[in-house]
Amino acid sequence: GGKHFLISNYTGGIQFWEQGGGKMGLIWENQLDSNRVTSLDFSPKGEYFLVARDRDWVPHNLYGIAEDREQPYSNKGFPAELRRTDNFELVKAFGSSADQAVMSPDGKYVATNEAYTLSLYNSQTGQELFHVGNPNGDLFPTVTCLAFAPNGQSIVVGLTSNVLRQYNLQGKLMKEYKGHKSTIRSVAFAPDGSLLISGSSDNTAKIWNTSTGVELATLMALGTEDWLVIAPNGLFDASAGAMDHLYFAAGLEIIAMDQLKERYYEPGLLSKVLGLSK
Repeated sequence: GGKHFLISNYTGGIQFWEQGGGKMGLIWENQLDSNRVTSLDFSPKGEYFLVARDRDWVPHNLYGIAEDREQPYSNKGFPAELRRTDNFELVKAFGSSADQAVMSPDGKYVATNEAYTLSLYNSQTGQELFHVGNPNGDLFPTVTCLAFAPNGQSIVVGLTSNVLRQYNLQGKLMKEYKGHKSTIRSVAFAPDGSLLISGSSDNTAKIWNTSTGVELATLMALGTEDWLVIAPNGLFDASAGAMDHLYFAAGLEIIAMDQLKERYYEPGLLSKVLGLSK
């Protein structure tokens, strides 16, 4: 119930910790034959966990870590693995090359970015149920992140083409979410599945309505203390510090903030967009 967690490092090490009584205790520490662990995900009841590793071997000395293993002759990658939480025992492997892996809320399925795209597996047998590749076998765009919907009936993937795609469990494309200007780096559902949030290399996070695929708001961090929220209709909310750096642009014309602030400034915009306030 949230008392255990896993952490990893650049050398393939994984630690399993327990939190209780205001203290944290290390239960076990194990080592994989790889460098960076890129994905960790518990099974619904916590008795297993999924692990995926970086395809590319980066010499440890680049991170200031002594290199005590020979570099592989190729960077083909590793399968996603299901392991026991209590003893690290390998239970099942999925595919051959994936650096992201997630398990469905009911534990029946595993989704990975096998071969840089999307594969779905039966978690019990390891059988691949479908693989969504790129046309003509092209490498790009590649899948960078994945998330199951809370009801377990669909999967959303983020891509290097700046788009999110939602597939059902038969591999059929259901919906696309378009609006980011750079690679998608993270994606997650709200607990009830009604909203989706995505993070991108364009320095924004976006919130989407999963029923319509419509963007509800864009969130930006300005430095470490200031922030900005923008709705598609032009309304915005921002911290006091962010206000000093904002202006409106109409084509090539720059318009001072105070000229249009009264029309577009909406305090509490994010909570209103999410339906938490009026």
